[in-house]
Amino acid sequence: MKEELKLAVTDYLRGQDFKGSIPIFSRETKGLYQTLDFQFNKYGGSFAVNLSLLEPNNQFLKRPMSKQKILASRRLGSLSRHLKNKQNQDYWFRFVKGSFFPTYNYKKAAQEFIAIYSCEAEKTFEYMLGEMST
Repeated sequence: MKEELKLAVTDYLRGQDFKGSIPIFSRETKGLYQTLDFQFNKYGGSFAVNLSLLEPNNQFLKRPMSKQKILASRRLGSLSRHLKNKQNQDYWFRFVKGSFFPTYNYKKAAQEFIAIYSCEAEKTFEYMLGEMST
């Protein structure tokens, strides 16, 4: 992944109290254990971001993700689409346009991620918490 995308995203998430690095960031906030996981398209050119709530434990930030129990998970950007279309759709951040003559725009993908994160991430975490309590 291009350094400018990595730096912009990492700096922004650090400002949101996340620890870690791409592909996985974690934080504890308001007694909730949250992760943000970047999932890169196996064919390249885009990524999606999965938000998860984890079972509380004393070793949250030290324990590997494979040892954590995920209580709820949802893709960033899918909440508003879910409510509008009554479907849980994937949202992919594209950083490559074109197939034969590709152009790369990592900065635009980072800006799009930050814009959607700032509008929807907290609502999505709250929505998942609500789903767990019903």
